Amino acid sequence: MKLFPAKMSQFFRSIGLFFSHYPKTRNLLVTGLLFFFLFISIDTLFPVPQPAGYSQIIQDSTGKPLFAFLSRDDKWRMKTELSEISDQL
Repeated sequence: MKLFPAKMSQFFRSIGLFFSHYPKTRNLLVTGLLFFFLFISIDTLFPVPQPAGYSQIIQDSTGKPLFAFLSRDDKWRMKTELSEISDQL
């Protein structure tokens, strides 16, 4: 019983012949795949922490805050510009 049909077997044989004639290409491809899977596994094991979101602020038509809600991690994080913060702090 054959594992692959004849056309697939011929396809894999031609790929093997190609890489046997061009070993630098094979080495480059293997190295690239190795680094790709290494990167994916490191990214899966040690993901980059996502920044915490800001608190949602409800404003009126003039921009005056009416109500504010806590962020997802129950912290008060309100987005402000540096010019909005007083120098006395």
